[in-house]
Amino acid sequence: IYATRNAYLALVSVTSILFIVMAVLGFVFSVLEWELGVAESIVAIMIVGLSVDYCVHLGHMVTHAKKNEGFSKKADQFHFSALTMGPTVLAGGATTLGAGVFLYGCQITFFNKMGVLLTMTVTSSLYFSLFFLMPAATLFDSSKEPEIKIDQEAKSSSF
Repeated sequence: IYATRNAYLALVSVTSILFIVMAVLGFVFSVLEWELGVAESIVAIMIVGLSVDYCVHLGHMVTHAKKNEGFSKKADQFHFSALTMGPTVLAGGATTLGAGVFLYGCQITFFNKMGVLLTMTVTSSLYFSLFFLMPAATLFDSSKEPEIKIDQEAKSSSF
């Protein structure tokens, strides 16, 4: 909420991150039948961090389109965000996927599992951020959104 000052966008972003984590962990534990061990616990923590990346970039650009670029309609904010941050997010996903694919050939089980989880997380993150977060962010007209005011003194004293 502090980054976007938009409770709806924050809620949609958190929901998207939750979907990503549930999809990846649900798949590896139910379909691949992995057991929860030390390696899986470490990588599961990393999934949350990797899931946030694309959602934050796209959510920030929606807010930037409204505040700094002057786009008042959600459709215009969507187009601006998709055209300016979309290629960056896709390129980041492609390079991370490339790095993850090379881990599939490793002999050490940890690195093999890391490759599976890395590629699944990036794929899920791209899917949910581009096809869930972005469309869901356009559902409400920005002129009707209440903006959350943050007291600058309280914000600076909390850190």
